[in-house]
Amino acid sequence: MKTKLLFATCFLTIGFLKSQNMVTNYSFETMNFCPNSYSQVHACTGWYPAPNDTVSPYSTEYLNACNTGLFGEPDNTWGYQAAHTGVGYMALCTMAPQVTVNYRENIYTSLTTPLVRGNTYSVSMYVSHTDNSQSSTNNLGLKFAMGPSFPINNIAHVYTSIVITDTMNWTLISGSFVADSAYNYIAVGNFFTDANTTTTVSCASCSFNQHGYYIDDISVVLTQQGEGIENHIEGAGKISVYPNPSSGSINVVYTNNIDELKVTDMLGQVVYEAKPKTTNTALTLTNAGVYFITLISGTEMSTKKVIISK
Repeated sequence: MKTKLLFATCFLTIGFLKSQNMVTNYSFETMNFCPNSYSQVHACTGWYPAPNDTVSPYSTEYLNACNTGLFGEPDNTWGYQAAHTGVGYMALCTMAPQVTVNYRENIYTSLTTPLVRGNTYSVSMYVSHTDNSQSSTNNLGLKFAMGPSFPINNIAHVYTSIVITDTMNWTLISGSFVADSAYNYIAVGNFFTDANTTTTVSCASCSFNQHGYYIDDISVVLTQQGEGIENHIEGAGKISVYPNPSSGSINVVYTNNIDELKVTDMLGQVVYEAKPKTTNTALTLTNAGVYFITLISGTEMSTKKVIISK
């Protein structure tokens, strides 16, 4: 008998507001029809295969207890796992180099309402490695967008750097995200290239030469309202960051002496800090992603977003 274990790969404690989940059909319970074959994402109401780096006719499997064969729940072609909630979930590959480089089976849906720029959201999902998959990866995560396109560019808003191999339990991936745009779509999967994804062989004797995962219970919940993304206090000097986007090396220029400089990632974690005491400084960020550079000069504070692409 499988049990459900909650393991947070990344979680930040933040203020709680009573809010509803903004993800359409978040636990994959509502159907257009009962799935009866492979690659039937569209059988699940509101969910679609992401258009980036796919190879027809392959796609994600929708699995539901209405099917008593290969596409059911809990027993199905990928293995055996009871849904985290209800009787439906998805099964996707995080990569498949035998198909093509950077092949993905990412899926997406629309949000019930667009995110509000500056608001903080709690973002999460549950995943479980499929029994029949030979290999495992890291980088499973969630990515927001203004439209239904989610490039494989080493950027995700919430993801795990841990290789998930647990086939018995559901693993929670979660984080806090400050919206920098009025995003109205969310995608699930691996948005990092094969070269930037860590893989391990977790079951050499298993039948599928795949990196497969069950996905369930996607959640986006408002936790804090406010201008959290660009905090330009009245009277603050002008901040210049270049190049932006960058491959890692960044120059920061301010109109006044920089007393303190902090760089935080999308989860609010500090990845770099210094006290330059000059009007300009240089720094290097090694990992791809979206970061926020905050400068303090006397009583003034300014924040600037920078994108690192590898």
